[in-house]
Amino acid sequence: MTKLHIHTRLDRNLRLLAISNHNHRIYPTYELTCHITGIANIYNEGLAGLEYQFDSLLRGHPYQRTYIVSDAGRLYPDPKANLTTLTFTPSVVLTIDLDLQHILEDELIRRVHETYALRGWGIILDPCTGEILAMAVYPQDGHHNPIIQEQWEPGSVFKLVPLVAYLEHYDVDCDSTFITCDTVCIGDKTFKDPIHHPPYTFKEVVWHSSNVGFIKMGCSLDPYILYLGAKKLGFGTPTGIEFPAEAHGYIPHPSQMTPVDIATFSFGQGVSVTTLQLALAYAAIANGGYLLQPTLIRGVIKNGQLYLLHKPTIIRQVTTPEIVSKVTTLLEGVFDYGTARCAKIPGLRIAGKTGTAEKPIPGGYAKECKILTLAAFLPLPEPELVIVISLDEAKVGQFAGTILAPLLRRIILRILSLEGYRHLWRQHAVEPAIAQGE
Repeated sequence: MTKLHIHTRLDRNLRLLAISNHNHRIYPTYELTCHITGIANIYNEGLAGLEYQFDSLLRGHPYQRTYIVSDAGRLYPDPKANLTTLTFTPSVVLTIDLDLQHILEDELIRRVHETYALRGWGIILDPCTGEILAMAVYPQDGHHNPIIQEQWEPGSVFKLVPLVAYLEHYDVDCDSTFITCDTVCIGDKTFKDPIHHPPYTFKEVVWHSSNVGFIKMGCSLDPYILYLGAKKLGFGTPTGIEFPAEAHGYIPHPSQMTPVDIATFSFGQGVSVTTLQLALAYAAIANGGYLLQPTLIRGVIKNGQLYLLHKPTIIRQVTTPEIVSKVTTLLEGVFDYGTARCAKIPGLRIAGKTGTAEKPIPGGYAKECKILTLAAFLPLPEPELVIVISLDEAKVGQFAGTILAPLLRRIILRILSLEGYRHLWRQHAVEPAIAQGE
């Protein structure tokens, strides 16, 4: 919306001496969506976000009206003035659901304060259409959107890549023992799981996010298979979303990878991703194996009529339905028995993965500075929502499962209390009214 201010000077005979005007944008939901809409300057020129992306469409056309002002302050059109034609500026309609946006931001802010984190961000999207339904950032910044414009090392949430690749190339018995100890030596480096544990089956490796188990998967595959697997899921390549300055992420080329690099690649170190790329990768598993084109734009309103711009667009098939079924079953176990079990909701089937990533510093990694991430899709067997949430340097707790699982649970319960999302309950083990007061 644009607000116009007019300042006039007249003499005693009501003759116009001077006129000046300026205008600025009005954002009814600025605090909720400033990192999406971006900002414009006093000349209606977009500087960031969608304001910048669609500047030529949203800027509109200047027009002029001349009025005579009486002593009583009433405005009268000047019959002698030449009138310019008023052209209404088109409006861009977003895919954002303000109810979901409010829930995501409200709970994110709450968790940032509870854990004394530097910041937090999250995204909710439709895995069947690629439409972004909510995208929250705290603290808000109209100049920057970390979900699209920042890349960072993801940690274990990236284990989706070696998991899919391994299942595509090996016939796996998920109930058989896969690793017998919690350490492994690769070259001159020893890798160890965070906690001591007994021998793990393949499914337990996934449930409990064993780095040693995923290193075994990654090192048993050709580096080119891992590289192509990551690329196939959309990592290392911009998504093409209609938003300026999108980060690309980084996937090292196999020719540059040492055995230690392959090991760290397998648990999400030495690579970088964006949150949007992560959400789309998990959406590809949720929708049956297809990487979709994401969008924030549903359409444009011109002359009072809505013109739809977005149609679901498949970029490519990333894996087969059989592999999707196996991966989904394993990721559901993460919520039933593994690192995300604190997010489990009776009567609701959820699948996904946690990730606790140390932040890189010159010469190594900062043990106390971590980005925590949780990716999930629900409800099974027909997912309609993908949710990815992250906290940067939370001061309470160590792992994403303990810190983010309660946050995800609160977000989901509040979503399920909304009239438009109650159908997501497959069983009514928990009433939506109870969920609302959670």
